[in-house]
Amino acid sequence: MAGGIAIVAAVALAGCGSSDKSSSETTATTDWANSLCSAVTTYKTSLQTAGSSLKNSPTKATLQDAANNAQDATNTLVDSIKGLGKPGTSAGAQAKDTLDTLADQLKTDADTVKSASGGSDGVVSAISVASTALVTAKGQVQQAVAHLQELDAKGELSDAFSQASSCSPYVNG
Repeated sequence: MAGGIAIVAAVALAGCGSSDKSSSETTATTDWANSLCSAVTTYKTSLQTAGSSLKNSPTKATLQDAANNAQDATNTLVDSIKGLGKPGTSAGAQAKDTLDTLADQLKTDADTVKSASGGSDGVVSAISVASTALVTAKGQVQQAVAHLQELDAKGELSDAFSQASSCSPYVNG
């Protein structure tokens, strides 16, 4: 499921950056990054499981189950993102707004997939709608990542993601 896998890019803001933040602010930002990466990992695993079940048995029933599971996973991710607060960075409020917007977009995409899975147009049509929604989600994630990178002029988010243990699968270096 491309949209779920693509969201991991949102936490892959690794790079060399230095920060003048105090130790407590750095720790708070690292905790924020840890929470975000943990939520993304849970989301990614849930979507992969839903996608695997659909791939193994592409029926209307498995499509509906996969859509239900994807929507549940998306709702959990959205709740996690919205509950994070803002990172302790100079552009923390803007980063929070970017992720909240992404969460809203992903929720809309999941609702689209869920709606298509319950329609009477058949499995092929529903899978086509779901594929389109996932492509849209991937673009939304890429746009959010680009915006977060623009906000990270001081490297504060990069540092936090690099230091957060749950982000290690997504961070190079």
